[in-house]
Amino acid sequence: MLLIGFTGYSGSGKTTLAVQVLERLRRMGRTVSCIKDAHHCVETDRPGKDTWRYREAGAGQVVLRTPERWVLMEETPQGRVPLERVLGAMQPADIVLAEGFKREGSFPRIEVRRQGCEAPPLWRERADIVAVATDDASLEIPAGMARLDINEPQAVADFIDGLYRLSISKRA
Repeated sequence: MLLIGFTGYSGSGKTTLAVQVLERLRRMGRTVSCIKDAHHCVETDRPGKDTWRYREAGAGQVVLRTPERWVLMEETPQGRVPLERVLGAMQPADIVLAEGFKREGSFPRIEVRRQGCEAPPLWRERADIVAVATDDASLEIPAGMARLDINEPQAVADFIDGLYRLSISKRA
């Protein structure tokens, strides 16, 4: 399994690019899963629904199963669980796309950076950023770091597939 991150500032287009890349990787025959890290509380359940009532009553885990899918919700009163635990709970996949995780874990990341972004580049603080997906032709990136066109999701998918193939050959 290759874990690859899409990181960047809010509004940079991380989700849009990741979704487009996911579709292309699937067409290339890869199995792909995704993890999204949110910095704020996101409610996935609606008040009054059965699963919400179970959680409110104190269940540590609640599973909702339907004919189409199942969802596991787990309360984490101790705070965020480590990324490794989340990955351990996932089914095997060729590639896992992780969105967010600006400061957690060490795995290859693609910084998504739009023209006009005035915040400092994340590659200055993270050694695991291997590429920058941008629409800013004037952006100077470090030598050895790949420049990807944010508007060319197939090129980004090809880059990730190359990393996947490299990871497979290292294991062989």
